[in-house]
Amino acid sequence: MKFQKNAALVFCFWLIAIFAWWENAPLSAADLPQATQKLIADSKLDPSILDGLDRELAVPRAWLDGARGEGTVRLSSTLSPNEVKNLLTPFQERYPFIKVAYSRGTAQQREMGMIVAFKEGRYLSDVISSYSGAYSLFVEANALDDMRDLPGYANLTDSTRSTDGLWVAYHRQFYCTSYNTNLVKKEDLPKKWEDILSNPVWRNGVIGVGNIPQLWLLPLWTTNGDQYVADYIQRFFNTVKPQARREGASALVSLVAAGELKMSIPASDYRVASLMKKGAPVAFHCPDPVPTSEPRMSILKGNPHINASKILVNWVLSKEGQISLHAALGAAPIHKDLQRPEFIGFPDQLLNRNYAVRTEEALTGEHAKLLELWNLSWGQLQGGGK
Repeated sequence: MKFQKNAALVFCFWLIAIFAWWENAPLSAADLPQATQKLIADSKLDPSILDGLDRELAVPRAWLDGARGEGTVRLSSTLSPNEVKNLLTPFQERYPFIKVAYSRGTAQQREMGMIVAFKEGRYLSDVISSYSGAYSLFVEANALDDMRDLPGYANLTDSTRSTDGLWVAYHRQFYCTSYNTNLVKKEDLPKKWEDILSNPVWRNGVIGVGNIPQLWLLPLWTTNGDQYVADYIQRFFNTVKPQARREGASALVSLVAAGELKMSIPASDYRVASLMKKGAPVAFHCPDPVPTSEPRMSILKGNPHINASKILVNWVLSKEGQISLHAALGAAPIHKDLQRPEFIGFPDQLLNRNYAVRTEEALTGEHAKLLELWNLSWGQLQGGGK
């Protein structure tokens, strides 16, 4: 009788332990969403490319339970609403209890607006991206959460995530030039960035340049040094005399496609590819070296949807999220296992090239110096003033 009682107690303790483990154990990715299956089929990818996805999406049950209670996560980025909708279709099928509220603000809204609100105890968003111009200000405000507990953090290389977990890259961008194929001869395309300065065909307002030098000149600063960039800026504005445009990089590509400009700087590969697919007379060209950057994504510390925030960012870093991002934007994945030619929009322009990489140190150090040099020439071109 005593043996039976002891056996029953052992069995009860065993059951309690099993339930406790089950309650707190990470969950499997389970079956693939139909949207993901269609994505793989439409992209003609081997399904084995998703090997290991269960492990990447195995978040703690506490996060899922918390996200169910929160119900919503707010995301801020530069993507169009339609791009976000296409990107998140598999996510919404996999996590139907999380509603993503998306906002696409200006750089000022994504950066200074977020920081001011955070300092006042308000949150305009939970997950922010493409805010690298103000990264140091977010750090100074202690506004970013540590994401090293995300399973997807392991999907990145050391150069595409911060050592303290405050940011992760979520795709790779190549910022070069776009040109109108009806207005530009291929033999005039610059082989090196210096060729823009020396070839008269690019002078007197045929190039539209955006007020975003960190996207192309900051990588060149990292590679070639400050004196090179200082000289380049002076010659670019004084000799080439481009149009100083207030539009963003994407809008400038549209102006090139419309024939209002022969060339735009900077232009991202995936924006050009999207217009080319629609038949626009625009193409992508990269002088040597190729400026590259990795747009950042972060979670605002203490936001009211912290569990849903973690699940969203973790999914974006997974193979499923990265492939969906590529299908929605044409952007190159950042996942270390997806560095493959089929995910590069212009492999002839971008593979096996010399790269100029924008580093974290450049953003927190040389960025301010670059802007000081740039703003002086930019203001003079626009009629004076910084």
